[in-house]
Amino acid sequence: MQVTVGDYDENSHLNCAEVWKTFI
Repeated sequence: MQVTVGDYDENSHLNCAEVWKTFI
Protein backbone atom coordinates (compact mmCIF):
# COMPACT_ATOMS: atom_id res chain seq x y z
CA MET A 1 0.00 0.00 0.00
CA GLN A 2 1.39 3.37 -0.96
CA VAL A 3 0.55 6.43 1.08
CA THR A 4 0.89 9.92 -0.32
CA VAL A 5 -0.03 13.39 0.92
CA GLY A 6 -2.57 13.62 -1.89
CA ASP A 7 -4.38 10.60 -0.47
CA TYR A 8 -4.48 12.14 2.99
CA ASP A 9 -8.12 11.95 4.08
CA GLU A 10 -10.05 11.18 7.24
CA ASN A 11 -10.13 7.49 6.32
CA SER A 12 -6.68 7.52 4.74
CA HIS A 13 -5.36 9.13 7.91
CA LEU A 14 -6.20 5.98 9.89
CA ASN A 15 -4.71 3.72 7.22
CA CYS A 16 -1.69 5.99 7.03
CA ALA A 17 -1.10 5.66 10.76
CA GLU A 18 -1.30 1.88 10.54
CA VAL A 19 1.13 1.80 7.62
CA TRP A 20 3.60 4.18 9.27
CA LYS A 21 3.42 2.16 12.48
CA THR A 22 4.66 -0.81 10.49
CA PHE A 23 7.53 1.19 9.01
CA ILE A 24 8.44 2.74 12.34
